[in-house]
This record gives sequence, C-alpha cells and structure tokens, in this order.
Amino acid sequence: MEFPDGLVPDRLPRLKLPPLPDPNDAHVLVAAISAQASVICTLDRGGFPGRILRPLRLSTLSPKALLADCVLHRLPATARALQDHRANLTNPRYSIDAYLEALHRADLVAETIGADKLRAALLVKPP
Repeated sequence: MEFPDGLVPDRLPRLKLPPLPDPNDAHVLVAAISAQASVICTLDRGGFPGRILRPLRLSTLSPKALLADCVLHRLPATARALQDHRANLTNPRYSIDAYLEALHRADLVAETIGADKLRAALLVKPP
C-alpha cells in the first residue's frame, strides 16, 4: 500500500531544531514541520515535550486519540481510510466485526467513539 500524501520532502535540512529527549526522533519533527502538520501521532508522547512543540505550533496525540478525533471531526475522509485499510487486509480478509475486534485489540478504539461509530464509518457508502 502506498501513501503518496504521506511523503514529505525534506525542505528543512538546515533548520536548527530544539533538542529532543531522543536525538534520533529529529526526523519526525522535521517531517511534521515540512508537512505543516499540527499534530504528531505517537505512542512516545514524552519524546516530544510540549515546551518544544508549542512554539512550533505542534502537539502530540496517541493513535487512539487521533482516530477518535478523526471519527468525530473528519468522518467522510476517515470512513474512506478505514474502508480502504480493511479492504487491503487480504490474508485473511476481515469482516467488519473482525476488523473492529482487531482495532480493539490494538487499543485504538477510544471510549468516546465506541464501536458503534466505527461500525457506522465502515458502512458509509463512498460518494
């Protein structure tokens, strides 16, 4: 699966970045700035302290929180992304119920959205 919108040219090779707790995470910060992102999705939120991100107009969200935010505020695009993701899982194929269970096992379903909203998103008909 390709993500052409996820490719970010390194437009900031000479940017002086504030030091992160792990210098090996600097490429993530460069990609976020290059893409003009507002959020870094990570399980390592401590690796991107707010004192460093705030001046750059960035914040972090966990994958669970990002999925919840997308379902609640960007449903059409999120529904398409979830449907595409499920459709690309071919070995084995996932029923909607099996897909929802996999999301739960991966701890990606926030209580604020619940399985009902995700199920609805998976059933949305593409335009």
